[in-house]
Amino acid sequence: MVGAMTRRPSPPDPTAAWASFSSGRYADHLVEAGLPVPGWAWVNAVARGSAYVVASLAMVGTDPPDLGDREDVLRPWYRARHTMALVVTERLNSSGCDLAYLQRGALQGLELELAATSHLFERGPIETTALVSDALDVLHRGSSSGACYWD
Repeated sequence: MVGAMTRRPSPPDPTAAWASFSSGRYADHLVEAGLPVPGWAWVNAVARGSAYVVASLAMVGTDPPDLGDREDVLRPWYRARHTMALVVTERLNSSGCDLAYLQRGALQGLELELAATSHLFERGPIETTALVSDALDVLHRGSSSGACYWD
């Protein structure tokens, strides 16, 4: 039909979107809604997730839900999120830092920087995971306050 409008997916409920963002589950929220998932949204899990969320992602591995025709695009990101959670967990285990310190000192800033520049750069899962590790390294090098010890 000429002039017919195609139906777009409904935008996510703002309350649900905020709840998932603030709890580190934003990527899952977007996947469940059938919406595109930007690379920075996968960092959200380690930047804002609770210790339970981060530990669960580190332990559970890479078994995502049934992704249908989005499998090839999303599976590498699930693997990357698992690796990011492993990196954060290793840093927690090798330092005197708590998760909130790593999140506030490095990960939340990285998440926001990636979100702000996502229209300029398309970063893949491997690069994004490396940026998480690099941000934690920078925090470690800049931490002279004795707030944490590092092996």
